[in-house]
Amino acid sequence: MDYKIKDIEKTFDGEIIENLGYNEYVIKINDDKHQIKILKMDSKGIEFVLDQKYHRARYIENSTNEMSLIIDNVPIIINMHTDLDKIVFKHSGGSSSSDAQLTL
Repeated sequence: MDYKIKDIEKTFDGEIIENLGYNEYVIKINDDKHQIKILKMDSKGIEFVLDQKYHRARYIENSTNEMSLIIDNVPIIINMHTDLDKIVFKHSGGSSSSDAQLTL
């Protein structure tokens, strides 16, 4: 799935490659593999070790398209569906009226 962080042009592609058991996973972010161990996860946030470094993320707000959180005391807004705005714009008639009629 593609993710976009506000104020950063580049999108990030993330996926779980392997479940190692006991809350440990091998994940892939863009083309780099990382090992993550989830220490604690609840409705308020998550504590994890990523590549031997401890991190804590606290959830602030979650909507269909965006998630606001604080990771290691740094506020971050993540757009979870990077192409959703383009799709909605295209199908709402934003591209042109003739295209909107064809897609409906």
